[in-house]
Amino acid sequence: MNRFYNIKNLVLIKKATFLRNTSFISRQISISSKSPEGTTVTVEHMPKTQIKLKKKNWVSYGFDYVDQRTDIMYLHTTSFFLITIFFWGIIFVLSYYPDLDDLDWSNREAYIQLRRREVLGLPLVDKDYARPEDIPLPPDEEIGDDEIII
Repeated sequence: MNRFYNIKNLVLIKKATFLRNTSFISRQISISSKSPEGTTVTVEHMPKTQIKLKKKNWVSYGFDYVDQRTDIMYLHTTSFFLITIFFWGIIFVLSYYPDLDDLDWSNREAYIQLRRREVLGLPLVDKDYARPEDIPLPPDEEIGDDEIII
């Protein structure tokens, strides 16, 4: 009950003071929670355009050294473009980039050749991939007593 009484008095005093003099605002500050009595303090009224809230010990992000709000706005805008657009843009481009090594073509061609060899009844992989007559070998005199590992 005591709390509501203080709030009600504060509202009434504030309205009365504001109506009397618009350049000053009056506030009731309660000294203790037990008694409803309080002290009235007048504060000079300032329009919102004159009030500049500046954070203590503000360190600029390097975009604007004067205005904190502009500095943070530029930081967020730059971060959005660099992280979101750039990162996802690179992923998009790489995912739709053409196959430069022709890996898709070589896989398709291998399946076509396997299917052709199955239909013709040939082994899938021939032991003589290249004809032995076409491979130049050194003569036996040149090899000598060297061990040949196959």
